[in-house]
This record gives sequence, C-alpha cells and structure tokens, in this order.
Amino acid sequence: EFRRVLFRSLRVLRAAQFSARYNFDIHPDTIESGKKADLSGLPGERIKEELEKSFTKSQKPSKFFESMHHMEQLHKVFPEVHSLRGVGQNIDKHPEGDVYQHTMDVVDRLASSGEKDHSMFYAGLLHDTGKPFTRKDTDGKVSFIDHEKHSRNIANSFLKRMKVSNDVHEDSLNIVEHHMLPHAMAMNKATGMTHKNRARSEERRVGKECRSR
Repeated sequence: EFRRVLFRSLRVLRAAQFSARYNFDIHPDTIESGKKADLSGLPGERIKEELEKSFTKSQKPSKFFESMHHMEQLHKVFPEVHSLRGVGQNIDKHPEGDVYQHTMDVVDRLASSGEKDHSMFYAGLLHDTGKPFTRKDTDGKVSFIDHEKHSRNIANSFLKRMKVSNDVHEDSLNIVEHHMLPHAMAMNKATGMTHKNRARSEERRVGKECRSR
C-alpha cells in the first residue's frame, strides 16, 4: 500500500518535472487529479530528485513550479517558494514583477545559460525567501533590509528537508547569505568610504572562504 501511495505522489512531481523538461501544459484531467494527491509523506530525497531534474534538464524550471501551483501543491511541498507570490517590489528595480516572478526569472536564466551546478539553482531559488518577512513600504518605496540573513535561515531548513549533499548545502548557503555583496560594492560611490571599506573586507572574507574549500 505504501508503494502505491508513493507512486501516486511521485506522479504529481514527475508531471510537473516533465512539463518543464519538455515544455508542455499538463492536461486538465491530470491537474484535477494532482489536486487530490497527498504528498505529505513523500521523502525529501524523492522531491529533490524531481526538483533537480527540472533545474538541469529543462530550459524553464519555472514551469515546474507553475505546474505545482496549478495542481495546488506548491504551497504544500514548497511553502518557501509559494510565500513569494504577491510580494511586491520596486518596479524600477524589478520590472519583471513580484518576488516570485523575479525568482522564477533567476532560475530560468540559470537554466538557459547552461548552468549545471545544483548549488547555483538552490541559491537562485532561495536567495529572496526572506523578503516576505522583511518587507517595508515607506511612502511607496519598498525595502527588504537584511532579507539575506532571513533567506539564509530559510534556505538552511529547506536544504535539510531536501537532504542535499553537504557540499551543495554549504555552497548554496554561502551564495544566499552574500548575494547582496555585489550590490553593496556598486553602491560605494553613493554611500561613502566607510561602506566601501566594509564591503571590501566582506569580499575578501568570502573569497578566502571559497578558496579554502
């Protein structure tokens, strides 16, 4: 009985993965069937297998997540990703849309570039997961101060649940935690020498960590 339940649950993930891999829309009947499936007992390793295939074997991993959403499973299996939907950003900086749309754009760009490193995809998927918890709107100007710290904590829990390898886990967290560093360096002229020195110091530290591996 467990094997039958596992197979039915896996079919939902595989349908989403195949829709991304071969770029097709899932049949409405399959969508309805997927809505009724219970994926709560599915091991993290099995979820990871289909997720990573959508990362490296498709041109649009976003289709995997959209298919999961259509089958009403995204918020159950990937709540960290689902929480990004509807989280607005400054349109001048992110014309692509809300945080979810931005994240989907990132993973699609990674796929279309030929990237095969799972760490990069996990980091791309999870780098802004802290934004829903740090969003502030001041007179129409949206900010997400220190969202990368929150994102790191969320990513840590996500990666543990997926049971990724230690190397992928560590590399993904390092990228998530420091993904704002290039932005900090670019803002040097506007924020002064103190910020510049701090950013350079942080850059050297991250570089040293990466070289020591």
